[in-house]
Amino acid sequence: MENGIFVWRSHEAERPHHEIKGTMDQQLAEKLTLICESIQRSLEVDSVLLSIPGANGLSSVVSDSDAPIGSFADPTMGSETPDGRPDPVFVEEDVSSNAESSEYLLTLGYSDIRFYAELAVQGARNDQIALVRIMDAQPRQFGVTQRTMFRRLSLLIRQAMEGRLIPDQPSIDPTTLVQSICRAQELLLNPTDCQSAYDTLLKSILSLTHSPMGFIGSVSHDAMDGSFIKLLALSDEPQCPQGAALLKRIQREGMVFRRLDNLLGAAISEGRVVISQDLANDTRIRGFPKGHPSLSTYMGIPVFSGESVIGLIGLADRPEGYTQELADELKPLSQTVGMLIDRHRLKIETARNERRVERARNYDALTCLPSGPMLTKRLMREVHEADRAGSSLSVCIIDVDGFKRINDRFGQACGDEVLKTIALRLKNAIRPRDLVAKLRGDEFLVTLRDANAGPSAYRRLLSAIAEPIAGPSTTFALSASMGVTVYPLDQSDPDILLRHASLALYRAKESGAGQFVTFDIDDHEARREQRRILESIETGFKRSEFQLFYQPRINFRTGAVDGFEGLIRWNHPERGLLLPYDFLGATESTKYESVLGNFVIRTALTTLRQFEADDQRYTISINISPHHFLADDFIPALQAHLRGVSTQLRRRLVLEVLESTAIEDVSTATHTVEACQALGVTVSLDDFGTGFSSLTYFRDLPVDEIKIDKSFVMGMLGNPSDRAIVESIVSLSKRFNRRVVAEGVETKALAQALRKLKCDFGQGYYFSVPLPLDEALAWADEFSNRR
Repeated sequence: MENGIFVWRSHEAERPHHEIKGTMDQQLAEKLTLICESIQRSLEVDSVLLSIPGANGLSSVVSDSDAPIGSFADPTMGSETPDGRPDPVFVEEDVSSNAESSEYLLTLGYSDIRFYAELAVQGARNDQIALVRIMDAQPRQFGVTQRTMFRRLSLLIRQAMEGRLIPDQPSIDPTTLVQSICRAQELLLNPTDCQSAYDTLLKSILSLTHSPMGFIGSVSHDAMDGSFIKLLALSDEPQCPQGAALLKRIQREGMVFRRLDNLLGAAISEGRVVISQDLANDTRIRGFPKGHPSLSTYMGIPVFSGESVIGLIGLADRPEGYTQELADELKPLSQTVGMLIDRHRLKIETARNERRVERARNYDALTCLPSGPMLTKRLMREVHEADRAGSSLSVCIIDVDGFKRINDRFGQACGDEVLKTIALRLKNAIRPRDLVAKLRGDEFLVTLRDANAGPSAYRRLLSAIAEPIAGPSTTFALSASMGVTVYPLDQSDPDILLRHASLALYRAKESGAGQFVTFDIDDHEARREQRRILESIETGFKRSEFQLFYQPRINFRTGAVDGFEGLIRWNHPERGLLLPYDFLGATESTKYESVLGNFVIRTALTTLRQFEADDQRYTISINISPHHFLADDFIPALQAHLRGVSTQLRRRLVLEVLESTAIEDVSTATHTVEACQALGVTVSLDDFGTGFSSLTYFRDLPVDEIKIDKSFVMGMLGNPSDRAIVESIVSLSKRFNRRVVAEGVETKALAQALRKLKCDFGQGYYFSVPLPLDEALAWADEFSNRR
């Protein structure tokens, strides 16, 4: 390297060591050395190596052994600057990971280098006028911030070499100016506090220009007062009493100069440097703040962002006065001030936007009530307070009834005013410690602490909303519905409390306008268990987990097995064999009633076909739920099931329907019974005696048989009333020509008593428990053989 500067870290000295090689202008060498020291200090690297071209350019200075490492890399394959251009900085964050780079540094004698970066400095004609290298003994990450700092500091090298950094006959000491410029760049590029950066820059400018007084200000605008100067940094406190009083007043007013029709405002309005060498006779001094200390000379330097004036540097009382040339020399510093103001404004605007976004996330823009994350936080706090105080908390969700009609008819602006009025009324209807918040649409959340928050408090909230609201053209008479859940009776997390209150609101809406419903945790748990069972039933059908068990039915006249009652069972994979009462309750009034009923019909018909094939004349009785039996699609579905089934086989299928089926809808029940009989199917009235047991059923309901409920059968031997009921049912059945079946035959004595009463059929544990088909048939064979 013929010309160059080598700067390296020194742990013993305050400044790093440096070495200048080759022939170089002394003043330029000093400038470049200061810049290299700034690069070393700002990027915190061990060493900086700057190569400067000789007479034949850079290529003649850098020999093959001194070639930049970046020549090994394809420049188009590197990273990009934030504005999308190719990044001229070449970086090896860990040289040991690249054998070629590591070998090259070894040849130069840098065996301990682990980090390396380089940047070719481009001149005005895009020729390379310098090469900057930085090195360190430790690998390191070199991200966007570090790359930007490297490029910006290297730009100072170009300005110094092209003579633009400092003029030939400067007013300011060149070394001190370069130091100040480098320090300004460091302040700009490091994430330092803006205020300390302004203070440091002003002190540098005052020191460089030998100005006793000065300030840095930003130019702002408002609709009321127009432009004004906001002071960002101010020279030391004035010694005179008037100046000290003025400073205190300015501080009280927010460090602002609002009157700019004077010398202060001239540089801003004219967009150029303004100089006054004789302030005492300068008419533009008028309008200076009262009590301002007397000044002799002044220079105002406008600070630009693009073409807009965004700031002002004011300097005063330089003994030798001010010149345009002095302002030109300060241009790198004034540019840095502009960049700092831009960054400061961006920081303020970003913080303001973040606050706006945070406000929008946490508060409803229309009603200013908590919403979103803030609602969740406030509700969590209310729950915590209830736990701490050992009290209750009513969580209420309120929805305005028919609110959509207001928006549709009168417009959204009118609807918004209604919502704001409701929000205010709710806030006035509660105590300060309670919470009103905004949910979605026209829904509000109210929480009420302690046990006093009962039905009367809930009605008070609904009454507040129900008060007439005067609109521009009409008066609105509203109502609202409310769902409530009470913590800790409902021991759920806050989000689940909201869900439970919403469920209660839904039920309140179903009850009619202006109602409130309190969440029933037991009912909810039952509903949740029902949903779980129904989901499991769906899965159980896919896995063929359901089957029929068969309980024999005995003909008391012949003593033979007449048939079987088919009873559904569920082979649950986790809970084992489940009986009907374990799951049928969950299917009531759902589609699964018909799903299970159709399964039972199909299975019974399949079994009857098997009986027919084996020349067995057994009947099969099956239970049909009221909801399924009375459904519009029951008969069509039954017709489909019976397609291809013989008349004789159809008569052996007995459909057992509960007595309550007829109570629900006698007309439909009668029609359905007749339709079943028209299809050749036998119909039995099950559990007779447990309902209203009207003689009308015997007369008008055309069932084929009556099945006496087991509660009467099992008690007939010890309870005269039960015996009288059984005798009456048997007698009436005979008179109306109905077969009669007794269920619940548990003992031999019961069987004998029923036979004496001339009951036709009996079934119960005395004969057999329900069994799988093969076991039931085996039992029937054995029973027949015992006769």
